[in-house]
Amino acid sequence: MSDSISTQQIKKNKKTFNGNNEDSGKIKEGKKSLLIAYVLWFFGGTIALHLIYLGRYRHALLMWFTFGAFGIEYFRHILKISDYVEESNLTSEYVDKLKAIQRCRTAPKFSLLRFCAEILFGYYLQTLFFSIFPVEIYEQNSTFLVITRIFVGWIFVPFGIALAVSLIGNIGMERISFKWCLIGAYGGSVFFLFDYSSAYPILLCAVLSNWKGKSWKPIGLKRAHCAKALSIMFIIMAIYSLFLTLALYQNATVETKDGEKILLKDALHNFFTSPAWKDTKSTLQELYNTYQEHGWVEMWKMLQIQLDPEGEANAYSVLELDDNASNKEISAAYRSLVRKWHPDKHLDQKEKERATTKFMEIQKAYETLSNIRKRHSS
Repeated sequence: MSDSISTQQIKKNKKTFNGNNEDSGKIKEGKKSLLIAYVLWFFGGTIALHLIYLGRYRHALLMWFTFGAFGIEYFRHILKISDYVEESNLTSEYVDKLKAIQRCRTAPKFSLLRFCAEILFGYYLQTLFFSIFPVEIYEQNSTFLVITRIFVGWIFVPFGIALAVSLIGNIGMERISFKWCLIGAYGGSVFFLFDYSSAYPILLCAVLSNWKGKSWKPIGLKRAHCAKALSIMFIIMAIYSLFLTLALYQNATVETKDGEKILLKDALHNFFTSPAWKDTKSTLQELYNTYQEHGWVEMWKMLQIQLDPEGEANAYSVLELDDNASNKEISAAYRSLVRKWHPDKHLDQKEKERATTKFMEIQKAYETLSNIRKRHSS
């Protein structure tokens, strides 16, 4: 353990604590092996097996969240594992040294590395929590969307920021008060009134919690049982995976055969209404035949056509046209169908609802084909 406290101060305080060995004797030493820790790091470091073995569950969870800080943490642990084993085992030498430092410092010293990690991870969760909601709630101003926007920006996202800072701040022998994390995050959420990508809430949260909320964990604090800790970690990761999936669904884009980028959620909707989905077996057979005859590249091109990400094939189907129909035929079919399915022409309530749905499908199909034709002609 490194600290800026002088060696003389530590030795002096060690004598003070060693004068009463009863206190040190109450702490049971662990039996974690440095060799096993390194083996687990080598073979399972990317999924934090060595951290789980040493009981550093928050640290392991952070590795899971960030994929080991994209590999940085994995290699940094080469130099840190011996310290982690010493901390996990709570050897008498480690305890005496830690107590000497705690005697000189009432709270852990400021760590720039930890502070930067809190800001980066906090901003990541801030972005993720905002991204799981449709972009429409940030652009439109209906009463419901405004209320939703207030909930997201002033309640939901600040809580995620506080969780991020608290997770990193409580790794190792340091403790950070969740109360100060919440105060900083919710206090800074006022900046979301002006910019949803503002970094001020996370900065305020990290600064305030490090300034007011830092303390030492009690030495020898009993750790959670491994099975219980892993159960909680898997539940948290399930929630995180759900949030990540929603964020990708709302914001990820796919590229069409024409090079156009459309939202993944629109592409999925179009796929599930496409002829390829309705006739899955024959589509798979056609793709397989294309792969055998022409290889992966042509199969991928065929797949892009079959998945119908733009909704082109479905639009032709709705308008009851072939895919080689002319602009004139598309317009004629559209006019004929909107007259037939206009809701005002149906008096029965159930028929009116059905006609309304059909009418909207026709409108959307015509808009889809019109936009595609405009892009092709430009």
